[in-house]
Order: sequence, then C-alpha cells, then structure tokens
Amino acid sequence: MSLPAAKRKRATVIFERLDKLSQDFARNIRDATTKLAFSEAALQGVQASVLASRAKDEQGNYLFGLDYPEFDAIMNNVEVESTRKAFWTAFQQRGGQANLALLQEAVTLRLELAHLMGSASFADWSLKHKMAGTAQAVTRFLAEVQGRVEDLERKELGELRVEKAAFTSDKDAVLKRWDVPFYQQRLKKSRYSVDQNVVRAQFPTDPSIAWMMRVTSTLYGVQFKENKTLPVWQADVRAYDVFDNTDGRYLSSFYLDLFPRDGKYKHAAAFPVYGVSTLAGRTPVSVLVTNFNRDGFDQQELETLFHEFGHVMHGVLSRTRYVLNAGTAVKRDFVEAPSQMYEEWSRRPEALALFAQVCPACKPIDPQLIERMNASRAFGKGILYARQRLYAAYDMALHTPKPADPMQTWVELESKTPLGYEAGTMVPAAFGHVMGGYQAGYYGYMWSEVLALDMRSAFGTNAMDTAVGARYRKLILERGGEQAPSELVEAFLQRKPSPDAFFKEISGQ
Repeated sequence: MSLPAAKRKRATVIFERLDKLSQDFARNIRDATTKLAFSEAALQGVQASVLASRAKDEQGNYLFGLDYPEFDAIMNNVEVESTRKAFWTAFQQRGGQANLALLQEAVTLRLELAHLMGSASFADWSLKHKMAGTAQAVTRFLAEVQGRVEDLERKELGELRVEKAAFTSDKDAVLKRWDVPFYQQRLKKSRYSVDQNVVRAQFPTDPSIAWMMRVTSTLYGVQFKENKTLPVWQADVRAYDVFDNTDGRYLSSFYLDLFPRDGKYKHAAAFPVYGVSTLAGRTPVSVLVTNFNRDGFDQQELETLFHEFGHVMHGVLSRTRYVLNAGTAVKRDFVEAPSQMYEEWSRRPEALALFAQVCPACKPIDPQLIERMNASRAFGKGILYARQRLYAAYDMALHTPKPADPMQTWVELESKTPLGYEAGTMVPAAFGHVMGGYQAGYYGYMWSEVLALDMRSAFGTNAMDTAVGARYRKLILERGGEQAPSELVEAFLQRKPSPDAFFKEISGQ
C-alpha cells in the first residue's frame, strides 16, 4: 500500500499472475493421466492384495498411476530394478516441461516484485516477514544442517549399497536413486524386523482414524462428533464438528478427504478454508486432504496423518480476535511446528494405549512392533535431512538477485550430492512447495522443527499429560499469529527455545 500508484498497479498484476501460475502448476500435476503397465513378473514382491482389483491393459498388464499409494507399493516392494527405475523416472517427470515454464515465469516475476518493493532479491523481501529475517541467516542454518548430516548420509547410503550388493549377488552394484526406498525397507526389515505390510495390518484405516481423534480430543479437552448433515463434495469425505469438553460449546468443524481418486490433489495438506474471528463471531473450518491407502496405515502414513491433523487442530482450535491472525496464519517458518510436534503422538505408548478404547475387536497393539518401529526411525535420518537441505538450498538458489533457470539450477545442485542427478528427471516440475506457499521458505520445515522438537520436550515422559496439553492449546493453538512465535514458544516452555533436541533428532548426537 505504500507504493506509488503505478508500482502498486504493477504489483497487483504480478500477485494475480503468481496466483494463476500456482493454480495451473498444481492442476498439471493433479490432472495427470499417466498410466504405466507392468507384467506380473515385473511386479515381483508386490503384495497380491495390491494387484487383486487393479485394472489391466489389453495385454493383461497391470496399470499403475502416479499416486502415493502406488508409489509406495512399487518403490518399497518391487524386486525388479527395471520396474522401479521406470516408475521412479515417470514419477519424477510429473508436471513436465509445462510446469518448468510456469516456474520460470514465477521466479522472474518474484524478482520483479522484490525490486518494486525495494529489495535486491525475492528472498530478501520475503524473509523480512519470517522468523529467520535474512537470507544470510537461512544460509548459515542450512550449512549447519549439512555439517551435521553429510557424513551420516554417506554412511547410510553405503549400507544400502552393501544391501543391494548382497541382494543382487553383485559385489560391484551401484546404488541408484530408485533403489533407496526398496533397500531401505529391506534393511529395516532385516535389521529391525519392521515389515510395513505388518504395520499396515496393525493400523487398519477406520480404527486408526478413530484412535487419532481419541488421542487428540483427550489431550486438548475437546470432543469430535461426525456431522452427516453437512454437505460434502464426494462420498468418501467425512465432516465433523468440534465441541469444548468444559462447557459443551460448539467451536468449529473440519472435513477429512483421505483417499486418492482421479483428478484429486495429489499430496497431503490441511487447508484452513474459513478462519476464526471472535470479534465477528466466526467459527473456523479446516479441510484435511490426503491420498492414503484404504487398507491401513504404514509407518510413514501414520506419521503423516498425525502431522496433518496437527495443522487441522491449529486451525479449528484457534481463538484469535481477527481472521488475519487465525490458526495457521503465523510466520511461514513456524507454521509446521505444531504439526511436526504432533507426529510424536503416532508412536508414543501413552497414546497407543488408547487404541483399544476405540476398537476392542482390533488386534491388540504389539509393543514390540512399536519399539522396533521407533528404533527403525533412526536409520535414514541422514538421507532424509540431506534431501530436505537440498530442497531448501534449491529454493533459496531460485530467489537470489540474479534470475535463475529452475531446471539448470536443480541439475547443478543435485549433481553435487552423493547419488548425483539422473538424466531425464525434472523434480522442480512437481515441486509444488516452491510454486505456491513456500517460495524462499522451504527451509522453514527444518527451522520450525527446531521449535517443534523443543516444544515436544515439555510433555516429558507422558505424552498424554492433559495439563500440558491444555497449556499448549491455550498458548500455541488458540493464539495463532497474534503474537511472535518465539514469544509464544517461550511462554509455553517457560524458558528460551533451544536447538539441541533438533540436532539430536537428525544426527543422533
């Protein structure tokens, strides 16, 4: 609003165009109709239940799209490397050249916008409104992360290469990117006796959702009631109302849209579609959109369920005076903290003890399986956080004072990693975060995790401490963006935040 009229008009045009580019980018991924055909022999290792009702082509080959349940089924289980390579390559080409062109235009427009605002780069302008404050602070943070995980990543990749050499009886086997999920699952299964198919059987879909809600309602002192009178956009969608346990008052509503279908958004996300305002008497509504397996949750999906529901709670338990500050309308590098913190409740014994309450007929939770699952989480942290650092570094490299070519920049950065760049792949074409919402902000996933893991420590050895849960609801979830995140966290912790828990999590030290 402080710009001269001509610049304000141009800025308005840029903002509107960036919105349109983001929508088109997401639509190109969502509407992809790519189907890959594989013979039964090429799918060796996939569970029979995955193939039982799967469509086939005229030659009798099984057809797979590029949704996440299909990605997991193939990349985690198929023993035939050529199948994994073909699927992985197609998955990394989602969005294609069309999306690369959209991203290029967006990067160019962001730089122009930054110049209009008096900044040398989009990162400089954007980071003024985030916790990090400056691009230099982000660069230092990413360098520290790299220093902590670089050796661990190489060690883990070396172990996976040994696993591949043993499996293929080829002592000179070379580990490729399409090998990582498969051999990581094999190593975890052999080392920790964690079979994700067994995990999925332990956590059937509907009971697991009911359990997650029971954990949440107990911790935060609320009640969820399914409301079948609310209109939904698809038969699978479920609607719920939220009530306060203390006085029974209605607080909010949310929708769960959990399973994949043609034309649907392909990732997992929580959308705050209607923000609260106590001044205006508005009650919030959030929507959870995921693409989970209908048969049950594996370890990663269970963690994702709790993560995204953490976002939903941040939205629907918010009690801010103005919509501007409602729920997840916080600084971008804090928005993931409540959801990252809540992932812990998917694996804590105090929370798991409630499972039998919602499904007495279900197979009892196996504490040994949970213990092995928790142990298995330790392996792969180097690979995971090194990749997150790469994504964040790429995002920052797109938003420097000089215009960047998105694909060339990615090739240059990924080529410096231990597994290098695979020709023909175009990760940026499906990197929705840098197109809409996390531009010059992807580092925020790790930045916010520093605070998330520190806040988690406040619960000590009892994750179901309702007194701490009530304090967390009041000081973090209800306050939204009314106060600086660092001040809210300090009030909750009753001390200054510390990064110790984060670096212990990612490096084990």
